[in-house]
Amino acid sequence: MKVPTYIFALTTLYIFTIAASVTTYNAFYLVFWWPPSYCKSSVPSKCNKPYKDDNFTLHGMWPVNIGGRSPNPTKCKGPPFDANKLINSPIISELNKLWPNFDAKQSNTDLWEHEWVKHGICTGWDLFQFYKKSIDRVEQVNILRVLETAGITPNNAKYNIDDIKRAFNHLTRPIIHCNKEKSIPKKMLFQVYFCLDRNGEQFQDCSLMPENELVFGCKTGDEVVFPSA
Repeated sequence: MKVPTYIFALTTLYIFTIAASVTTYNAFYLVFWWPPSYCKSSVPSKCNKPYKDDNFTLHGMWPVNIGGRSPNPTKCKGPPFDANKLINSPIISELNKLWPNFDAKQSNTDLWEHEWVKHGICTGWDLFQFYKKSIDRVEQVNILRVLETAGITPNNAKYNIDDIKRAFNHLTRPIIHCNKEKSIPKKMLFQVYFCLDRNGEQFQDCSLMPENELVFGCKTGDEVVFPSA
């Protein structure tokens, strides 16, 4: 399986750092991305069109330790990925809807395999349990609805990052990830990280990033674009 280089680039940021000797974890990041931002920050011709823009979709559910460090998957033991176990499972419709791959040259199972090999294998769960629990958590939050209720809509307008953070005040405290458009160096709302307990069951406040921030790729007071499809 060939995974796009820009997916690997995302995982080199502070928030996801592989700890060479760590094989345990004490929390999870439940990571959602905004499809138009994903495609506009990579190579647009590689993305499926039209871009899905009816909600944020799942990037992955990542076991992490304090400081956002993820267990080293090369030191984790677990069953190998088996696409048939998902394709023939009762959650395949939900997986295709909530956890799609936007790369036009790949299938959804390519992304699911990447997420298992990099993250799921370190949970100690079986294959079905990892994907079922991920989907169950996704169905508990509608990010686009939260933002639109706060007057933040995907219309190519600029929004203050502080207003975006405030939109989630009635929920748990997430981390906001900004990214830049490939053709024009402007910051976009890209991903939202929710934090879960070690069992992947309960949402909880995320810890502050360096400099007491709950954002990365941008900073307090910045204006970012919320792109439309």
